[in-house]
Amino acid sequence: MFRSLLVVPPLVPGLLEKSLTTPADAILIELEDGVHKERKDEARSVTREFLTHLDAQSKTVVIRVNDVLTPVGQEDLRALSSIGAPVALLLPKVRARDEVEAAARLMTRAETDASIPVGTTKIWVMVETTDGVLDLPDISRAPRVSGLVMGSADLSSEIRVRKVGVGANRPIWDFPLELLYAKQRAVLVARSRGLTIIDTGYTTISDLAGMRNSALVSAQLGFDGTAAFSPRQLPIIHEEFTPTDEEYDWACQAVAAVEAAEKSGETVVVMSGEMVEGPLIRGAHLTVRRYEEYTKRHKG
Repeated sequence: MFRSLLVVPPLVPGLLEKSLTTPADAILIELEDGVHKERKDEARSVTREFLTHLDAQSKTVVIRVNDVLTPVGQEDLRALSSIGAPVALLLPKVRARDEVEAAARLMTRAETDASIPVGTTKIWVMVETTDGVLDLPDISRAPRVSGLVMGSADLSSEIRVRKVGVGANRPIWDFPLELLYAKQRAVLVARSRGLTIIDTGYTTISDLAGMRNSALVSAQLGFDGTAAFSPRQLPIIHEEFTPTDEEYDWACQAVAAVEAAEKSGETVVVMSGEMVEGPLIRGAHLTVRRYEEYTKRHKG
């Protein structure tokens, strides 16, 4: 489970190495929009070198490659799948399942040629096109897919919203309104398929109050986590996506009460006037698991 995905440009000296020392749950190496078209080969080379020295116990690493329908994107797939690092390649601007399947076939050839177990490198999909949103249930069934990431800026442009932006000056419940259907659809597909689902993030890194609002909305919509564009955003993201001490205590009490009731043949428990049964208990178990995992991760 990932609360935060820290976006890292690979061509800033020392930044990739520094990202591993941050509290981010995972890092996203940006090879697409964050790299000038004349420096794509250089960025790929730097990323490949970084991956060859990546500790197997290090953070989860996701790499956003270039459009897989282009020669640059296809070279990204070949070069980064032939290392054997336990990473995921994030495919941008996906419109149909066959694009993901083509990428998976190319990755399989690269792994086979390098004598690497087939399937070592996973696929994540950017949800940032209208076709991608509408066909997401089918796309999510493609080989290797294990995660989804919302791409709000590109999607906003495609659906022609009046103002494109994922930064400041958005009231809390207005923030995702124009993309509410797309975001909720992505969450539903992710939950039905057992995939990780990460929201876009908040690009105005100086506005920490706005970051908190953005993370709060993402968490309420059901996302596992959200992207971060600065380490300064990470504590806020983690706070909003981690159950509170009070939520954890209530969940522990609820689980214990229901377990005790079941032993005596009861199926429903009332705690502080609230009926606690099946759906709430499933949520309570998840709250306990998330809280304990995140607490352990923080202490580690």
